[in-house]
Amino acid sequence: MVDGTSGVLMALGTGELARFRVVAVDEGCTRLLRSEIVGR
Repeated sequence: MVDGTSGVLMALGTGELARFRVVAVDEGCTRLLRSEIVGR
């Protein structure tokens, strides 16, 4: 949940070693709830 909204969490490769973009979208995949780059 992000701010009380249920969603789907995805980890996408960035093309850089050990870095990922973590994205949360609503259950219908119609709205971006959060996006962060994580890793080194």
